Amino acid sequence: MSEAATSTSSGNKEHQMKYYGDERDKTEREAISAGLGCSLSAVNREAIDRLYADLYPDLDPEHIREGRVSEDDLHALAQGDLSVDDLELDEEDAHDPTDRDPAHYSAPITPDQLASEGAECSYETLRDAAGDLVDGGYWGDEFEVHPSRVGETTLRQNHKIASRILAGMARAKTTSGMIPEAVLDELVETHCLHLTTRFDTKRGEQHIRETYGDLVRSHFWQHPDPDKDVYFVSKAHYVSSVKGILDEQLDSADSVERIMGAPLASLVKNVPAIFSHAEWQEATGTQKSEQEWHRDLSTFLKQAMIVRQVALDLNATELNPLDLALAEEAKDECHHLLLLAKRAYDQYESNVRGYHRTRVEEHHAPSSIDKLR
Repeated sequence: MSEAATSTSSGNKEHQMKYYGDERDKTEREAISAGLGCSLSAVNREAIDRLYADLYPDLDPEHIREGRVSEDDLHALAQGDLSVDDLELDEEDAHDPTDRDPAHYSAPITPDQLASEGAECSYETLRDAAGDLVDGGYWGDEFEVHPSRVGETTLRQNHKIASRILAGMARAKTTSGMIPEAVLDELVETHCLHLTTRFDTKRGEQHIRETYGDLVRSHFWQHPDPDKDVYFVSKAHYVSSVKGILDEQLDSADSVERIMGAPLASLVKNVPAIFSHAEWQEATGTQKSEQEWHRDLSTFLKQAMIVRQVALDLNATELNPLDLALAEEAKDECHHLLLLAKRAYDQYESNVRGYHRTRVEEHHAPSSIDKLR
């Protein structure tokens, strides 16, 4: 591609900056030039201006030119790990260091106001409210933002702040303590797609969906059942629900473990009937087909996966109130659940022939069954 003179969008155009690309880059650049009715150089300037505005929306380039901002600071700003307010940009040191001190600063909206329907807030107001408590913000498990407070193009490319605001909006949409994954995806779709900076809009939007989708989900606790696409809004809600989750897997009258007469806790001593098609038919008093038997095996494996995930998500102190009957060799509640899951899979692998395991795992069991191995 031919050289092009580009520069900042204001001031004298006295710096020549070379840009090389392939045939596709050349075609795209010329197409943009034709569509906007501007020169090829102006296309480059426009691209630089837009990218700069997305990465450093509150930073005057003059501060960079005069050496007030380090390369490390620029990287942190671009990643959302630092805000312009955190920089010391005044050469005269006239900036009052108490401006950002929690004792002297608070976001210009209360938590109750933020969680209630009202006029759209500015990005700066939302950014400050979503800050850490030590910085005067309100971020925590109870942080809520009513959807009416956030415009569809209000958020900026700041991973930490944008994902926190999205999480606050998600919490405001539920009263049950659980959020469907579809709600999180919808929030990203509505409020984040404008953040793409790629010329290939389709690929850029998909990148935004994946990036911000993962970020907002990281603020919640996924239900341990792989078939349930829901998240607990806080660990406290997860803990309060765990007894019901484990009861369903270990103690309910219609669970696979009860039907086969050998709950997970006794797998170390017994080979449950479920691992043999004929014995399973006899134990259940039915003429279950091979496909139905495979489906029951997959349910059994999913139950083992759930108790394993609970052990990984929570700690022994949080599980202690459940009064689980621990295996003799179990060190604590978490270790007990991990032992149950491991023994369940070991028995399955030892007693079910390869052909049947393949059918179970390819057609019935969750893909995450690999975690039991």
